[in-house]
Amino acid sequence: MPSRRLIGTTIILSLLVIQVIPVAIASKEAYYGYLWVRSISMSVPAVMSSDEGYTGVMSKLTVTIAWPGSGTVYVAADPLTELDMQAAARIAAFVSSVLAGYDPQFFDFFVRIEADSPIIGGPSASGAMAVGFLAILRGKSISKEFSMTGMIEPDSVLGPVGGVPEKLRAAAEAGVKVFVIPAGQSVSESLSTGGMVDVIKLGEKLGVRVYEARTILDAYAYATGDKGLIEEYNTTDIQYSSYPVWITESFKDTIGYFKPIAQSNVSCAKEYASKLSPSLKSNLVEYIQSINATLDEAEKALSREQYYTAASRYFVAAIDATKACILARALSNRDLQYLYDRSGSLIESANKTISRVYERLKNELFKVEELGDVKLQIAIAVLDRVSEARIAISQAESTLKALRTGLLSSTLDNIMFLLDAAVYAYYRSVTTVQWLELMNKAPQGSIVTMDRLGRVVSAYTYFAYSEASYAKALGLTDRQADEYISLARSILSRAQSLADYVEALTYAVKGYTRYTIRLREAFSVGVAGVDAARQALVVLTNMALKRGLQPILPTLYENYASMIEELEARLSLYSQAASYALLLNMLARLSTKPIDLEEKATTIIRTITTTITLEKERNYTVTIPVEVTIPHTMNKTIVETSTIVETTTKTKIIEVGKTVSTVTLLVVAIISVAAGFMLTRKSD
Repeated sequence: MPSRRLIGTTIILSLLVIQVIPVAIASKEAYYGYLWVRSISMSVPAVMSSDEGYTGVMSKLTVTIAWPGSGTVYVAADPLTELDMQAAARIAAFVSSVLAGYDPQFFDFFVRIEADSPIIGGPSASGAMAVGFLAILRGKSISKEFSMTGMIEPDSVLGPVGGVPEKLRAAAEAGVKVFVIPAGQSVSESLSTGGMVDVIKLGEKLGVRVYEARTILDAYAYATGDKGLIEEYNTTDIQYSSYPVWITESFKDTIGYFKPIAQSNVSCAKEYASKLSPSLKSNLVEYIQSINATLDEAEKALSREQYYTAASRYFVAAIDATKACILARALSNRDLQYLYDRSGSLIESANKTISRVYERLKNELFKVEELGDVKLQIAIAVLDRVSEARIAISQAESTLKALRTGLLSSTLDNIMFLLDAAVYAYYRSVTTVQWLELMNKAPQGSIVTMDRLGRVVSAYTYFAYSEASYAKALGLTDRQADEYISLARSILSRAQSLADYVEALTYAVKGYTRYTIRLREAFSVGVAGVDAARQALVVLTNMALKRGLQPILPTLYENYASMIEELEARLSLYSQAASYALLLNMLARLSTKPIDLEEKATTIIRTITTTITLEKERNYTVTIPVEVTIPHTMNKTIVETSTIVETTTKTKIIEVGKTVSTVTLLVVAIISVAAGFMLTRKSD
């Protein structure tokens, strides 16, 4: 009978043969060593600048996804393009993966753009990149008669771009029959003439059907005919049934705090208004009427049990009513010193409250290395309000100092600016206390580790920076947004705790939201842009719900935004809410490998017979069953490989010599384990 050492040696050598050969042969058919590779090509339009003006040109876009990967995005362009194209490609890869339900950290993405002429840089092809990536992950094809333009936004909105008429003409000449553009750009400016062009009518003349798309899912459905994601997520409303008791009770307390404050200050303002001159009294009465309208809105929301919306409207009413009371009293008594002293008192109180809340929250988050998705959202809400209060405090302090020293004259506008900042800072600081208490009441929810949150915050900070870079390339600037993004990057660079990551995320979202508004205003997308932002919010929130998360902030903000008439304020709330919904989806447990690998993996069992000579003319033969699990995409290759192994190892004699040393066994064992690890890793 052979010894145990001889049998063990035979098994090791047999496994070495079965494991190394499949990897070597399979790599011949792999793309840079990947086990799964898919590509899609389409024609996309761009704009070329010449001495004669601007003209549309078509370029070839090829996107590829490979697995397993590490989340890297490779971009190649001929001719070379600008950096904002690379940034846009990263956003396209990330967002399309999340929409399709895949974790982008486990894939690599390749983008290649080929054009016959130099084209204007910009992310206008990034929407097509996202659609292409989404089609690959969904296993769909794109018609050759399809093309599109539009930039991908982190919230999945198909964002506005320039040169739409020129791009449409180029697409028509190339044989395109279906052309998708961003919502709100059906009438777009021609770069050639400077005039406004009805793109849909122009498309009819050129034989092209032009469709507006609000989100990437809309564009994807036009490109592939696949309406699965649209039907599942692109509903009219957020599919959230009701808020838990701990939330509704908290907002009822908030209503109980702000409602009487608003009402008593309205009475105060009316009392002192009666002592003013007719012109001042008229203005103040009109202001009081607007406050009463806000109180009516709050009452209607309360009657519909929309507690967050009601609390928010009472909050606004309390601010406006307090300003009216202070102003009316100061003007009626001709006592500006009272106004200055009152403002100073509010600023001081707000400062103390904010410092206390911030330190308490930082200390609580510093102690833990993981946080639930529910508590995470509430912590974000606290820090968001802390940052708003700080800005208001800074504005109030500088204005008060300038008024007291005479650097600013005591005009009604300057006085109102001081009151706006001081009163807002005070009441905003009150809400930080309320939200911090709410966080302590909230359940954890789905756990998020510090490591995962750090990766997501890094990605989102990059999104915000990219959005700002593109806006600046178009001549758009926002100093406050730049400060937010700079703070986010600075905090992230030295982050050591959950508190740091949450704070960095808060500033990144605020900076991104402000630049998103600037961009959509610049392209005059108006109501269509607001509707697109809301639809993206609905999609991302419903996705988060189906992935087992609780989108508290997105649903609260959506409810509140729906009753605000001012477009910019609504857009701001929708964009901010969608950012938080995207965050939740990024934190969800997403697939780490292509679905066709997960569902169609095949197990092959091969019996390997190996003959070994350990002494002269004395052979030992051992038969070993070996199980190998492989993806269906490599069935053919692996079967052929197994056949080769089976036929060759039956006849091949591995001559080791008269004796097998311990060192030899150790070397063979190490090689075998390494080879086995390689195969297992490529098959997982």
